[in-house]
Amino acid sequence: MRKTALNRIADEDGVVCVPADALSATIEKLQVIFEVEEAMDNAIQGGAPVDEIKAIIARKKPKK
Repeated sequence: MRKTALNRIADEDGVVCVPADALSATIEKLQVIFEVEEAMDNAIQGGAPVDEIKAIIARKKPKK
């Protein structure tokens, strides 16, 4: 069994363990998710059209 240093990331939905060498990339991805979710929430509350909300959601999808 290989032992790996792990970091834990948690929010109100749960906890995940992330290998230490993947922590920076994971935090960067989480930041994008948080920004998109906040923008989506603001757009919905502001009565934005569906196309605008879809464009915001599209930013959340991972780049290949």
